[in-house]
Amino acid sequence: MSDNGAELMTPPNRPLRGAKHQPYEGGTRVPMLVKWPGVTPPDSVCKDDYVMIEDIFPTFLEMAGVKDYTQYGGKVDGTSFVPLLRGQNGLSRERAIFWHSPHFYRKQEPFSAVRKGDFKLIYHHADKRLELFNIVEDVSETRNLAQEHPEQVRELARVLGDRLREAGGQMPIVKETGKPVPFPDETL
Repeated sequence: MSDNGAELMTPPNRPLRGAKHQPYEGGTRVPMLVKWPGVTPPDSVCKDDYVMIEDIFPTFLEMAGVKDYTQYGGKVDGTSFVPLLRGQNGLSRERAIFWHSPHFYRKQEPFSAVRKGDFKLIYHHADKRLELFNIVEDVSETRNLAQEHPEQVRELARVLGDRLREAGGQMPIVKETGKPVPFPDETL
């Protein structure tokens, strides 16, 4: 598994849009291969559930039989995906996963994003623009649905804003005002 998609200077990840450190699927979606003899069925494929790199640690804890890591003073981000490895029903399709990149990286401007179910909302910090994609129906992210689904935009902007505040996510500073870029739900 990788933490990002392919670099910009490599061939595109078609049909995915974008590359490493971009908010589009080509920058965030990567394959993961797992081998767990006696547990994970050989040649099995799980393509409808999604996991993040933060899910690896709680998965390893569960695999090792550790029931309560917090007793050691640790905090666990993510969710174990052991059920997926066992060929069982996976994680909730309504689970929200997040990306936050409040800095410039090569040609990519700062952004935050959330995926929940079939939808992904991208918040571009520089111009406070919101994009909404149904990434199940439009994996190439060619059709911004923000105008057509304002209720979905509001809901995901709230989920993203709440998570950024809860996690202490830093926002870039607007040079003209000296103040941070507003959270996505504060722009609606």
